[in-house]
Amino acid sequence: MTTRLLLVDGDLDNKIFAEYFAGLDIDIDFASTGVEACAKALETDYHMIILAIAMPDMRGIDAARFLRDNLRQDKPVKLVASTASPIITRKGRTQLDAAGFDEVYIKPYTQDGLVQLITSLLGDS
Repeated sequence: MTTRLLLVDGDLDNKIFAEYFAGLDIDIDFASTGVEACAKALETDYHMIILAIAMPDMRGIDAARFLRDNLRQDKPVKLVASTASPIITRKGRTQLDAAGFDEVYIKPYTQDGLVQLITSLLGDS
């Protein structure tokens, strides 16, 4: 089964991500805003969505809440908050959990880090 992934980050370099996952059974879509991400997620069943916490039009927390409220319940999606901040306070983590995030990924994005994240949340599929 092909894993479907949506990466939402304003500073994404799509070529780098395409290279990271070349040869793997992963289909990746990209969005640069929360609004764009929400629209794509309503149209496509993703296994995982990685949302930047800070985006120009919608905070990642607000996008996560929208997605948890509006995505199909019979097709659960893993939501991952991504941030460049190496420190997540207890209050911040509580807010992320309440918004429906399953995990937090601390940037920078690396191939090994992303593969480990996908494997830990989705298994070896």
